[in-house]
Amino acid sequence: MQPSHEDLNLLVVFEALMETRSVSKAGERLQLSQPSMSHALSKMRKAFDDPMFVRVKNEMQPTAKALEVAEPIRQALELARRQIFSKVALDLRTSSRLFTICMTDVGETCYLPMVINAVRKQAPCVRLRTVSPIVEKLEEGLESGGVDLAIGYFPDIKNGGVFQQRLLRNSGFMCITGNKEFAARGELDLVPSSRRSTSQCERKAAARRSSRRPWPRWVSTATWWPRFPTTSAC
Repeated sequence: MQPSHEDLNLLVVFEALMETRSVSKAGERLQLSQPSMSHALSKMRKAFDDPMFVRVKNEMQPTAKALEVAEPIRQALELARRQIFSKVALDLRTSSRLFTICMTDVGETCYLPMVINAVRKQAPCVRLRTVSPIVEKLEEGLESGGVDLAIGYFPDIKNGGVFQQRLLRNSGFMCITGNKEFAARGELDLVPSSRRSTSQCERKAAARRSSRRPWPRWVSTATWWPRFPTTSAC
C-alpha cells in the first residue's frame, strides 16, 4: 500500500471494522452508507492485496494480514489524532470562513433559508456561497475541497470517500392547476400525502375561499411527494 496512491481514509474504515467486526456497525459509527462501506472494503482489499476481513458466521473476522497491520494502523491514527487534529479548533463564533454549498435552484428555495438561519445563530461571521451542480464535476469538487457541502439528490456519487447522509425522507411541493387540465395531462405522479399535510392544505384552501379574493372554482390543489430522498454529501 503506497500512501501517495491510496486513500488514507481506508485506515479509519479498517479501525472501525477491527473494533466492530461488522460492516453495518462500522458504517453506523463512521456515518457511512452500506454501499459506501462495501466500496471502501473493496478498495482496502485491493490496496493490501488481501481479503483483510472475511465473514465467519455473523462476524467479519480479520485475516492474518489484517492482524499484522492492526497495531501499526492503530498507532498511526492515535498519533494523528493526538498530535494533529486535537490542536485544530474551529471557533464558530469568530470564524469568517467561506463555505461553498452545491444545490439546485429548488434546493436554494427550500433548504437554503434554513441553512442561513442556523448559520446566523451559531456562526455569525461565516460566509456562504452556492453553486449549481454539474454532475461530472461535483464529485471532484467534494474530493478537492472546492465544494464543502452538496444538498440534493445525487445518485451518481458512488465514491466511498465522500460522506453521504440522508437528511429528509421527502420534500413537498404544492401544485395548483385546473381540474380539467390536471386530469387531461396526467404528468404528475401523485403519491398520497400524510394526513397532516393534507389537512394543512385543506385549511389553507378553506381560509382562502373565505377571504375576499377566493380562488376560482376551476382551481384545485394537490401535494406532490417525490419518490427520492434528499441527501447531503461532503
